[in-house]
Amino acid sequence: MLACGFVSLAGVLILVVWILPTALTKHPVIPDAADRHKAAADARSALVALLVAAGAGGTLAYTARSYRLNREGHITERYTKAVEQLGHDTLAVRLGAMYALERIAVDSHRDHQTVVEVLSAFIRKTAPEQANGRPVVAPDSEAAMTILGRLPRRHDVNRANLPGAHLEMADLRGAFLNGANLAGASMIGAKLIGAHLNGADLSGASLEEADLTAASVKWANFSGANMADADLTRTSVEGTDLSPARSLIQTQIDAAIGDFATRLPLGISNPWTGGR
Repeated sequence: MLACGFVSLAGVLILVVWILPTALTKHPVIPDAADRHKAAADARSALVALLVAAGAGGTLAYTARSYRLNREGHITERYTKAVEQLGHDTLAVRLGAMYALERIAVDSHRDHQTVVEVLSAFIRKTAPEQANGRPVVAPDSEAAMTILGRLPRRHDVNRANLPGAHLEMADLRGAFLNGANLAGASMIGAKLIGAHLNGADLSGASLEEADLTAASVKWANFSGANMADADLTRTSVEGTDLSPARSLIQTQIDAAIGDFATRLPLGISNPWTGGR
């Protein structure tokens, strides 16, 4: 079959490069014999140049396709190995797997959403540890949250899906978690300084003693969220409905940054409009 292909290709090349120019320049198209020979030679040169260019283009296309397939295969191998290592007994191996997944999400737009889902699932199933009789986020779970919070922001990639996650005392300073699902999550004492939680679902979340200094929680869902002793200093709550949140007091609201559209629980005055 391969030999037949080469024979066919050779026949086509002879037809195009030798016979076709002769046919196009024969008498009476070009009466003079010398002119015909020159025109045919010029046509052959042009056709050869065209075929060489086409061949080079085909080679480049083949090389690019091969590179893309090899790259995708390499990413798949990296992803498979990283996911396997997430279940390892050693913390250092699990952390290495998470950073490998982060690199994959950065390198491959196609795999970004999958990495978000894998890390979210890992966090959801990881139980908190105990410190001084209080639950604290497990170090590998905190590392996964940190990675989720700094992944590239792409409009077609959903944010973290973490309902009921244990994030007690987690250090999430500056994390980008806009639109994240944190419904029912336990973030007691979490450091959310400068975090971006715009549009996040915080319904039923435990935010007692959480530090939300300079964080942005615009349009977040606070239905049933426990805000006891949460630090809202310079927290952006413009346009946010805080009326269904629990355990908010006036001094917390006075320290935040809101506007006329911010809704507050009964009994708390709106310090930005003088209303309620």
